[in-house]
Amino acid sequence: MTPKRSLLISLMLLLLPLFAASLATPLLGQNPSTKTQQADTTSRTKTKPAGKKKKGRSTPTTRNDSLRADSLRALQAQRDSLRTDSLRADSLRTTAIHADSLRGLRTDSLGTDSVGVSAGSSGIDTVVTYSASHRMLFDVKKRQMHLYSDANLVKGAQKLTANYIRVDFNNSELFALARFDSATKKYSEVPVFHDGTQELSANSLTYNFRNKRGTLGAAETKMGDGFYYGARIKQVAENTYFVQDGRYTTCQAPHPHFYFASPRMKVIANDRIFADQAALYVADVPIFYIPFGVYFSSQNGRQSGLIIPSFDQTTQRGLQLTGLGLFLDLGSYFDTRLMADLYSKGGFTLHNTTRFRLRGVIDVADLETSFGRTRFDPDSNFTTNYTLTYTHQMEIGRRGRLGGTINFASENAIRNTYSVVQSGLSQTQQQNNYTTATLGSNFSYNTSWSNGMSVTADFRRDQNILNRNEATSLPLQFSVPSWTPFTTPTGDGLMDKLNFSVGGSARFNIEWIKQDTLPGGGFRTNDRRYGFSYVPTVSLSPKLGYFTIQPGVSMSGSIFTRRIVKQAVGDTVIATFIPGIYPTFTYGFGVSASTSLYGIVQPRLFGVNAIRHTFTPVVSLNYVPDFGQAKYGYYDEVFNPRTNAIEKYSLFERDGNVGIVPGSGLQQSIGLTLRNDFEAKVAQGDTLPDRKVRLLSLTISTSYNAAAATSFRWSSVNASGTTDLGPLGNVSGNATFSLYDRDSLGNLIPELLIDKGKGLMRMESAGITFGTSFTDQGFATGVTQTIAGDSAAARRERFNFEHIPFNEPEFFGEDVTGNDQFRIPWQVSFTGNYNLSRSGNTFTPYLTLNTTFSFALTPTLHINSTAEYNILAGAFRVPSINVSKDLDCWLMTLDLVPAGPGRGFSFHLAPKAPQLRDIIPPIRRIYY
Repeated sequence: MTPKRSLLISLMLLLLPLFAASLATPLLGQNPSTKTQQADTTSRTKTKPAGKKKKGRSTPTTRNDSLRADSLRALQAQRDSLRTDSLRADSLRTTAIHADSLRGLRTDSLGTDSVGVSAGSSGIDTVVTYSASHRMLFDVKKRQMHLYSDANLVKGAQKLTANYIRVDFNNSELFALARFDSATKKYSEVPVFHDGTQELSANSLTYNFRNKRGTLGAAETKMGDGFYYGARIKQVAENTYFVQDGRYTTCQAPHPHFYFASPRMKVIANDRIFADQAALYVADVPIFYIPFGVYFSSQNGRQSGLIIPSFDQTTQRGLQLTGLGLFLDLGSYFDTRLMADLYSKGGFTLHNTTRFRLRGVIDVADLETSFGRTRFDPDSNFTTNYTLTYTHQMEIGRRGRLGGTINFASENAIRNTYSVVQSGLSQTQQQNNYTTATLGSNFSYNTSWSNGMSVTADFRRDQNILNRNEATSLPLQFSVPSWTPFTTPTGDGLMDKLNFSVGGSARFNIEWIKQDTLPGGGFRTNDRRYGFSYVPTVSLSPKLGYFTIQPGVSMSGSIFTRRIVKQAVGDTVIATFIPGIYPTFTYGFGVSASTSLYGIVQPRLFGVNAIRHTFTPVVSLNYVPDFGQAKYGYYDEVFNPRTNAIEKYSLFERDGNVGIVPGSGLQQSIGLTLRNDFEAKVAQGDTLPDRKVRLLSLTISTSYNAAAATSFRWSSVNASGTTDLGPLGNVSGNATFSLYDRDSLGNLIPELLIDKGKGLMRMESAGITFGTSFTDQGFATGVTQTIAGDSAAARRERFNFEHIPFNEPEFFGEDVTGNDQFRIPWQVSFTGNYNLSRSGNTFTPYLTLNTTFSFALTPTLHINSTAEYNILAGAFRVPSINVSKDLDCWLMTLDLVPAGPGRGFSFHLAPKAPQLRDIIPPIRRIYY
């Protein structure tokens, strides 16, 4: 219920019992400090003078004249006694009066009888209290009640306060008035109605209970996130008001920093505010004038309406009108947004986003589409572009889940269809529109059972929007969790210690491949592939003393629906497919052993209490048969006329994405991994435990294949390390080393460096990454802008229509109290990457620096910048600068892209309130 509706209805109901009390006591001229009335009008009756026929629903008790005279004389004597005894008058100044519609007034504290009165048929059974600090009058003849100075009427959570309150029961009118000080020319004790958290105030208030109409003078109230007020407000219906010389704002400051002024306004409570010929004022200065009627919505949540566009200019597409649209709220489950981008030189683009939600059933169902006829060069032809993105998420049953994202687009659609200044896109997203080459779709359904088994069905699609290559697959996977069939109830059996478990998964996959696009359209390769694969797992993990032994068996199988046959025809090799069912099965054995060795040093110097070194060596042995041998039937040979050599090939090499293709070559390898962890315990004081700090983590690994067909039996030596520098940042690095030499052309040769006297190994590649962040650690926090809290009393300053001097430091948030309290908070983050890679006998270095910089010149002015700089090439990549200024109830932003694709700027100044955020469109200038 709106504040005004609550006020009018509640006052009508709560003040009718007061009239019963006013007729029951002739206290004209009495000056009590506080009166409290309890109204009980459960029995709705009317009393009539003796001797006349009764009219009504019940017969009240009739009092004779002598009883009434006795009651009046007793009351008069009690009043005279109070006047002569000041002490007694002070102690009895507050009097409780109980009004009864049948028995009239009974004043228990004075001991008088009640007098029969007419209380109407309101049917109220409630408690109403009223008070006044100066005096309170009951005019029986005129049937009026008057409350003077600090007048209060309270009914439950509803309260009316004013300097003066008058209730006229003859005319069914309520009147409240503020006190005007002729010296200061200001009002005080303004009528304010409270209803919970809602407040309404006015210099004067008049309301008629019969026709439910009223008039407010110099009134204001809050509705939604905004405030409206005016010189005169007239209620013409239960929720409809007309405002003369009205103003609307979303600023909470007592004297608002901005507002919309209109000579005539219409307010529909909790819906919207209509303003005729409104003008925007900022700091009491008119900014622009709207010659036609507008409205401001005060409803929360979704609602239909226009989307304000932005005006831009680019060198290729000319003038742009972007983001012009319409939002439609189609009910509790649907909404849709239609937008258009229009270019003076580049055509047009249409966008649509439709959303659907059904609580408990569908979490997300969003469809985004776009269609456009665009060009970037006025001399080029227009191209037709389209995009489609569908996102879905929902639960099916207790354990089922269906969801994913599907993307379709025409060639170069993202770059051509989406504007770099499209509303709602970040600068990173805007830049990605120019570099996106592949669209991925993934839609899946998965479910599981209480025993841990699960099924997953996927739809996957990858589309290259530059060359139109496509890859679509439909994998179906079934998984069985690991289980221990020989576990004993006591947990002391042999198999419990061995930790024996069995599990596995199976997968069926269909894939469509379209690639190698022909110049005239179509695809040179248009292939469909089927495959079934399964991977059973068996693990056994015994622990022998200080060593952990992990033997294992790796198994995998596949079923293919075709095989390849290659034949030499002329000087080329032709491949053909032979359909059929071709199962494969591979296996391997392995075992690994690991342990941990510890070394501890306790220097107890410079706050370092202990340093621990953990050395973890892992040795592994692996054996995999050579499935390339002819006895397995997985490989064949063909003579290649071009190379004049016999080449071995897999019969299933084209179907590696839908099944597991057996490998070729015998593997009898031994692997070695050495892990070193250095940690320290740093003291934090006498009462806190030591803090653990990781100093360095270094891992080195390599392997040796004794059964390798060539002399390259040693693999590369890989090293990686990381360290935590605490507040200074962190450093990580990696390097790859080769044990073999290279010839003059830079090719590896099967000769060990150590055998040629050139050392143990040679670096092939290396990289190091360093990250850190710095902040200001200096002066105390500066003084920020303070705005008075919202209240009806504070908002009364809005009716001081005379110009108030503009406090510029306070408005801009730069009001500080001395240089000793002023500081500029800032933060800088750096991430450096250095990579060195070998190509032949030469190394190619790559050094980049990524930085994020932010600082605040004032408590309300913030500047953020991100950039990547290639130090060796001397080039920036995607730099951007963002400047934001908080103007209390307004926000000013400037986005600047000084270089690269989409370079330009965007400037926006608008109120923070959601309903006014787009009242001023942004100004942008983009250079492609």
